[in-house]
Amino acid sequence: MPRLARLVQKEALSGLEFACGIPGSIGGGIRMNAGAYDGEISDVLVSSTYIDEKLNIRMLNKDSHNFSYRYSYFKDNPSCIIIGAEFKLKKSDERDIKEKMDKYSFSRKEKQPLEYPNAGSTFKRPEGHFVGSMIQELGLKGYRIGNVEVSEKHAGFIVNKGDAKAQDAIKLIEHLREKVFEKYKVTLENEIEIIGEE
Repeated sequence: MPRLARLVQKEALSGLEFACGIPGSIGGGIRMNAGAYDGEISDVLVSSTYIDEKLNIRMLNKDSHNFSYRYSYFKDNPSCIIIGAEFKLKKSDERDIKEKMDKYSFSRKEKQPLEYPNAGSTFKRPEGHFVGSMIQELGLKGYRIGNVEVSEKHAGFIVNKGDAKAQDAIKLIEHLREKVFEKYKVTLENEIEIIGEE
């Protein structure tokens, strides 16, 4: 996603500035309706092309994606493989686009633990709450299982402190979910996806 954002910026096309720091592929971004800084894939997507479970190539228009917060049609159809996408962007001034992207990138560096490997925001934002604030108030910044740690910079992220194991990440996620529910009666939903066997 960052690569595409930089590519269209050089063509003076605006609309994907929000994607400049989102880790992951375009297909993954469509699948979860990735977004940041008040922008989402659903704002600019026209259609996507995918391979279905019978290996047919199909196209889906924007409305058929059933987009909502971190959700699309593909979340319920995991056997589909997204192989292409069409976006509608606007002509703009390249310098203005770059300035906005630089501002977003600076904000990410200031607030997010980019110095360590991580999968982005761990949990979806529950209505009326901020995940990072709840975890911080519980005193869990820096809490660690194995080499997986709740970021000291932003408690909404878990980071790999070196040779981290997937099992430890899963245990830490479950621990955070339990503690947040105990205190706030809020059930955290994962924004990251766990794929494969534990």
